[in-house]
Amino acid sequence: MRSVLISIVAFLALALGLHAQDAPATTTDPQADKIMKRVKLKLSGLNDLKATFVYTLENRAVKSNPISRNGDIKFKRNKYRVDFTDQSLICDGKTIWHYLKTEKEVNVSNYDPQEGFSFDRMFSVYNQDVNARFDRSEVLAGQNVSKLTLFPKKATTDFFKIEMWIATTTEMPTKMVVWGRNGSVTTYELRNLKLNNQFTDTEFVFNPSQYPGVSVIDLR
Repeated sequence: MRSVLISIVAFLALALGLHAQDAPATTTDPQADKIMKRVKLKLSGLNDLKATFVYTLENRAVKSNPISRNGDIKFKRNKYRVDFTDQSLICDGKTIWHYLKTEKEVNVSNYDPQEGFSFDRMFSVYNQDVNARFDRSEVLAGQNVSKLTLFPKKATTDFFKIEMWIATTTEMPTKMVVWGRNGSVTTYELRNLKLNNQFTDTEFVFNPSQYPGVSVIDLR
């Protein structure tokens, strides 16, 4: 489940299906490039955000039933907090606390920059490793959005296409679908997005004194 939580953080930092007939883009088209640059600029000036989200995973290679979760997220640069009904993942940029609510147990580990995702990192990856294609303008969940498709430049990535929907008014990603080479299809949707909430750093720290009876397992 921790990998699921990390994946959701990746969406916010990444904020990124393929049918066999889709032809990968060999270059980034000008309209897609213009949109992505505007989003990058918006994200670079963003202090923090909070949102509710829906995460869905299915594996079409084995025709598995989709797994869906929803929860809340707060994000502030390399700090984040992801809350489900049964567990939370909290990171202050140095330490990660994985809190299991039913078990009243929290696992503490060091923050790994490769598992944390900043907005800036997402778009540096975009600039270097994928080509983008503008598909169309449409309406999604009542919002005008631009729909893009990203194709990796290297065949060694674990995905072969990423679809991204970017809201026209906010210039923020609202949905992405990642198509894995192993047959997995992962969908992320952001809802009730609120920007620049002036979160304090204490909101991204797990304080055991606030959780009576919690068992702390330090894995550092």
